[in-house]
Amino acid sequence: MQEHQLSMPRVPLILTLLGATPFIIQFLLFALQLTDANFVLTLAKLNYYTMHATLAYGFILLIFIAGIDWGLAVQSRGTVGTGVYIWSVFILLCIFAMMAFSFYYIYIFSILAVLYGVVWFGDYVLCRKNYCPHWYLRLRNIITPVVVVSLLGIQAVIYFVKV
Repeated sequence: MQEHQLSMPRVPLILTLLGATPFIIQFLLFALQLTDANFVLTLAKLNYYTMHATLAYGFILLIFIAGIDWGLAVQSRGTVGTGVYIWSVFILLCIFAMMAFSFYYIYIFSILAVLYGVVWFGDYVLCRKNYCPHWYLRLRNIITPVVVVSLLGIQAVIYFVKV
């Protein structure tokens, strides 16, 4: 394995960490409702709008990841086979199906977290077959658990507080 595949570029790392902040902030906003009753009235309306924004942002990031996978397939010029193309289309179909059912907030954040996990596993397989640089998988190994835990935390607060 070559060194350029192992070393993680700083710009993608910084952008990825910044990209996770909306999930963390949303979770913290929801978690504040559990700690102090004075915040509930103030944050209730804000959380309604930020919940929609977090869902949309989550969908957009998954579409971006599917685009990365599609780009890997296109860049390979046929050497990766149709599997990567099918994987990219599968991701997009799952995202569009979730968007159609996104009005069921009681489960949607859990489903989004599961889909992030599925895509993470797919990227693991792609990186193990050397279809992408290994630093990309290391980057995903850092950020995906943060996003999944944040989404599941938001889901838990929604379930127990009934936002």
